[in-house]
Amino acid sequence: MSPSLKDAATEEPFDEFLGLDLRRVVMAPPQEGSVQVLAVELYDDGVIARFLLHERELPSEFARALGEPEGRLSFRLSDDLDTTYRWTRTGSTLVLPKAADRGEATPRGDGPIIRGDAVFVPAIPDDATRLTVLTVEGLVEIPLEG
Repeated sequence: MSPSLKDAATEEPFDEFLGLDLRRVVMAPPQEGSVQVLAVELYDDGVIARFLLHERELPSEFARALGEPEGRLSFRLSDDLDTTYRWTRTGSTLVLPKAADRGEATPRGDGPIIRGDAVFVPAIPDDATRLTVLTVEGLVEIPLEG
C-alpha cells in the first residue's frame, strides 16, 4: 500500500516549522555590505530571518570556514541564553529594480537583488533579550527588548 499525500507531507523536514502563529517582527539595525539582515519574524514554533543579498559573489573562504559548500549562503542564529537553533531551509526571490532595467543605479546598487529568508527552529525563549544572526559578512545583533 502506498503512503497517502498527507503521510508523505508529515515526514518532510520542513514540517518542523509551520509559521502559523506570528508573535512579533523585530527590525534589524542598519548594516553595510552585500548581505543585510532586514528583520526577524518570531513565531510560536521558530524564527524567520529576512535578508537582502546585493552581490552575486559570496566570500567563499567564509563559507568553507563554516563547513559549507563553496558559494553557499549560510546563516546561523544564536541568542543570549545559548539556545541551540537549527537552520531548516533558506528561500529567495530575485528582484530586478526598475532603474536597473534602464541601466541606472538604485539606492541599493545597480544590479539584481536577492530577497530571501532563513528559517530556524525552535522558537525564541520568552526571556531571551538578544538575537545574533551570523551571515557570511559577520554578526548582526538584534535587541529583543523595548
